[in-house]
Amino acid sequence: MRKLALVLLVFAVFQGCTEAQKGSRTEAESQREPESPSIYKRDRKFTFLASHFDKAGKLSDLDTLYLATSGEVFSEKYGQTWSSWASTGGDFGSNSTGITEQDTAVWIHPPRDGRYKKLELSPFPMVEFPLEAGHTWTWNLLIGGHYSIAGFAEWADHTNESFFSTYKITRKLPVQIPMGTFACYEIDSFTKSKFERTELKAYFNPEYGFVKLDYRNIDQTRLLMELIEVKYAQSGTKLPFKDIKIQ
Repeated sequence: MRKLALVLLVFAVFQGCTEAQKGSRTEAESQREPESPSIYKRDRKFTFLASHFDKAGKLSDLDTLYLATSGEVFSEKYGQTWSSWASTGGDFGSNSTGITEQDTAVWIHPPRDGRYKKLELSPFPMVEFPLEAGHTWTWNLLIGGHYSIAGFAEWADHTNESFFSTYKITRKLPVQIPMGTFACYEIDSFTKSKFERTELKAYFNPEYGFVKLDYRNIDQTRLLMELIEVKYAQSGTKLPFKDIKIQ
């Protein structure tokens, strides 16, 4: 895991950083994607409901986010496969990035454009194996000044600030999301820097990955991302995607 952390850290610097609930075995079962040990290293499209809350905890906006993934190599050097985020809320169209999925850990980039830029300063969705309560790990990320958040975390361009994250698997539990109820591992994490502390409570399912992400952000707002749909590509291509039936 130290090797993975080092690789991700180096990558971040040079980039500037820059259904556990299954349907009955009928027609629904026949429509499901063939079993595979990987989550993100195949052609899938994950749709999330993004709920934005203001500093007072009041719901201020809703958005839909799409995470498309593929087995295509994004960075052979850093062992990452292709992924892309898109938003329907006008924050950004789509952008490509990488995902690391190994037998020791799973790590994804969050959306980081428009109002989601601040997620760069929060713990990244990450889980390290073994999946068992009490397991902990840490990760340090150097982040470039172009990710500064005016009024909350500002530093000079062409310089990096250190953001140190601590993670802990707290328990395994059933989690209710719009797509159904899934057996998940709850991961508590927080990031410390010379700015405001940020937090992420993530819920990881071994078949569908990070199905729920609950952020406390650098600007003291909250963002809740919940999985509402999963599709998979037909004919080995990124498109078109086909619905996975859940009952």
